[in-house]
Amino acid sequence: MVNLPWRHDSLEQGQTLFRRKDPVLRMFRVEEGEIHLVRYQKSGQALTLQRANRQAVVADASLFAKEYHCDAMAQVDTVVSSVRVPEFKDFLRANSEASLSWMIHLGRTAQDARFRAELISLRTVDERLSAWIDWHQSDLPQKGQWRSLAEELGVSSEALYRTLAKRR
Repeated sequence: MVNLPWRHDSLEQGQTLFRRKDPVLRMFRVEEGEIHLVRYQKSGQALTLQRANRQAVVADASLFAKEYHCDAMAQVDTVVSSVRVPEFKDFLRANSEASLSWMIHLGRTAQDARFRAELISLRTVDERLSAWIDWHQSDLPQKGQWRSLAEELGVSSEALYRTLAKRR
């Protein structure tokens, strides 16, 4: 993807990259920082659908959509690179190796999406937290990132804090 005309943009923490219903004009990749794809429920609660870190493509499935289905927001100061959608599609059409890599990438994101759907189907915060730890094969994120974890689990911060306190 080196041959593509990438544009680089900087976002400050809390700045929006795009909003739900915006037209999909560009494909974005995180160079530094972190972007979260968030969908807000009718209750106002935020559900994090993607945590895009360094070298991750943001909203990869949007390549084939007319508009975004959620909001993308910088969690910290972030640098993204982007390329126009038609140029990215042309690149994939002309490059079978890149197309195969893209298919592998989309397969992995489908697995992640299935995990998130399974996660949300679990009834208790404790079950969701245990499943998250097992899937990521890691410990909890640092204390300053627990709010983001709560959003990813689809629970309130307070419910996560209570569960963490019970586990101590």
